[in-house]
Amino acid sequence: EGEALYDVMLEDYEKGFTMENLDQFFGIIKAELVPFLRKIREEGRRIDDSFLAGDYPNDRQEKLARFLAEYVGFDFKRGVLAVSAHPFTTNLHNKDVRITTHYSRRVDSSLFSVIHEAGHGIYEMGIRNDLTLTPVGQGASMGMHESQSRFFENIIGRSRYFWIPIYEKLRGLFPDELGEIPLYLVRGNCDGLLYGVQGPVPEECLTSLGGHLFFLTHGHRYGVKSGLGGLIGAAVRGGADIVLFGHTHRPLLEVLPAGSEAAGVTLSRPLYLFNPGSIGQGGGKSFGVLTLRGESVLFSHGTV
Repeated sequence: EGEALYDVMLEDYEKGFTMENLDQFFGIIKAELVPFLRKIREEGRRIDDSFLAGDYPNDRQEKLARFLAEYVGFDFKRGVLAVSAHPFTTNLHNKDVRITTHYSRRVDSSLFSVIHEAGHGIYEMGIRNDLTLTPVGQGASMGMHESQSRFFENIIGRSRYFWIPIYEKLRGLFPDELGEIPLYLVRGNCDGLLYGVQGPVPEECLTSLGGHLFFLTHGHRYGVKSGLGGLIGAAVRGGADIVLFGHTHRPLLEVLPAGSEAAGVTLSRPLYLFNPGSIGQGGGKSFGVLTLRGESVLFSHGTV
């Protein structure tokens, strides 16, 4: 009597916590997170994660789910993985822990759910044999339980270093969706006789990708610090419509529209000249991003 209803209910899940101390806790978080989120929105950067959505077959998602659960420590001799409308974890004993997931066109929805529920499951498996099935043989609190699953999902599972040793496993399961991205190298005026995987790296190359013909060159051979005429002439002679170059250490996007004259030729399609700048010394710490979407081409620059 006299207690706030929420405080009474809270005692069932987080003993000793009240609205007063939780409001103080969330106030500290709010003071830090709100300006941080506002800064992210104002910068307007977006991460292209469209590759995570597509035709990811359920049977292979299940193989991935079992691999990830076992990889983070879930013991399938003492637990099972099944499918449900919404992922959850339940335990009947420290040697009978059950986790579930679901599969959709977003492969990350399942894989992070599995890592999350595996965190719950591993916590339950960690209960001592003499305590399981007793009143104290359960999670200390709902918050403590969730801290374990969130640690596995967000601190471990969303770390780049978690994925480095196992990414080839994912590509093996989904070769069409996560297949190898081709890497093209060209050497610059300071690279000497740079050797790549298959021998000396060329000074320039032409390659076709997404219905476009790319001309890749460092640019020093064409005097790009003094002008782009020589570079444009080489691109036109090669039939390229997108030129990627460097050397100036300055970001640039220049477009010659279709119908314009270039190197004595009337362009039948636009010619794009794109320089990402330089992310290292001697530049403005800039980089470039080029995105192909059907026939359209999107160019952007960023800084670090």
